[in-house]
Amino acid sequence: MIKLYTKKQATCPTYYLEIKSDKTFQLFAEEVFKEDTSIFDFELDSSRMGYFKGKLDDANFQNLNKKYRKYLNLIINITMRVLLQTLPQSH
Repeated sequence: MIKLYTKKQATCPTYYLEIKSDKTFQLFAEEVFKEDTSIFDFELDSSRMGYFKGKLDDANFQNLNKKYRKYLNLIINITMRVLLQTLPQSH
């Protein structure tokens, strides 16, 4: 099962996505802004907000799964580097 959450920062949209191994997904678009507004005028797009459910085809499922695993490996590598840098050095 893949669970993703995009944290709200300024005008970035906020999404909660869950993809199960049977390729079904649930998406909650909490806050989405209209794309055709200026950078100083942020307007919510209620037509793209809400709960969505569906099923991915094989190609999209494999693509998302591959990208998710690559992202996880990156996070693990960064975390390990930070931990190794903060551990006391033994002499």
